[in-house]
This record gives sequence, C-alpha cells and structure tokens, in this order.
Amino acid sequence: MKIENYIRFYGKSFYWAGKFLEKEVFEDCSTLYAFCRVIDNLVDKKSNSKTNVKKFIKDYQSQNSKIQVNKEFKKIETKYQIPKKYINDLFYGINLDTKTVKIKSTKEIIKYSYYVAGTVGAMMSYIFQTSKPQAIKHAINLGIAMQLTNISRDVLKDAYLNRIYLPKNMLNEEITAKDIIKKNLIKNIYS
Repeated sequence: MKIENYIRFYGKSFYWAGKFLEKEVFEDCSTLYAFCRVIDNLVDKKSNSKTNVKKFIKDYQSQNSKIQVNKEFKKIETKYQIPKKYINDLFYGINLDTKTVKIKSTKEIIKYSYYVAGTVGAMMSYIFQTSKPQAIKHAINLGIAMQLTNISRDVLKDAYLNRIYLPKNMLNEEITAKDIIKKNLIKNIYS
C-alpha cells in the first residue's frame, strides 16, 4: 500500500481532519501514521508477530532500510529532528504487545499508553513544529487519552488477540480473554 493511502484506509477521521492542514504537514503526518499503522498491523497478526516486529525494527535501525515506510519515516525524523527517545519508546511499547498483555493497575495502563500512543503525540508535536516542553507534554497526554479510548472501544477485539488492557484493579473479578469472548462479559465490565 502506498504511504498516502494508509491514513485514508485505516484512519478515516484523521484523514478528514488532515484536510485542514497545509499539504506538506498533512503528508508528513500521514507518513507518521503509516509508520505506526504498519507496526500495529504486524503486532495484530496472530502468527509470527514477534518475529515480524523484530525484523521491522531491525530494518528501521539499519543504515539502509529496505522497507519503504521506514525509509519515508526516517526522512520525517530527520526533517523535524524528532528525538530518538520517542521512537525507541514506541518500539518498546510495540514489543510489549507481542507478548501476553496483563495490566495490573491504572498506573501500568497509563505507562503502556505512553509507550504506544503518547510517543506518537510527542512526534506529532515536532511535525507541527511545537516542540516546547509544555506542548510536548500536552501532546503526550492527548496520545494517552486517545489510547485509553481505543482500549475501551476494543475490549472484545483485543480479547480475540489474547489481550486484556483493562487494569485488574478496575475489574470486579479475575477475567481472562476467553471469559470475555465466551461469556459476553463486555456488559459486565462496563456495568
């Protein structure tokens, strides 16, 4: 898939919101979106997700990336001087997703959300050229909030991937992914 089509296909609301941006900024945001979407798609594949994610990250970290989205994102990283910290933190979070996810507390879910989405908010702030510390902090918090929204929306979908992101301290009982699927516990979780 072409870079510019990722946001149109997977992120329709982001695509339409992007129409209010300058063309160059929208294209650069679309590249960041495609980079993150490719990683997320690799994680969500049931077979070989860990191996595929490792290959993707290794390709990104090499001098001569072979994967097109990595090549394009490296241009964005250089253009806006996006700190490696945010990219490395994103990779750390993505690696968490290749394992069985068990989140025990609200603090852990916030930390996880920073790694997989707060980092994206920080990178967006550089693309928007608002890299003041307070702006980055707010962008990170927005990313975390968006991730928490996604977690709330995707309880059943995540259960099919053997993931429960809802913190154990927020659930009334010990619940497994199979429980959510078999017993239709979504109603109980939100009651």
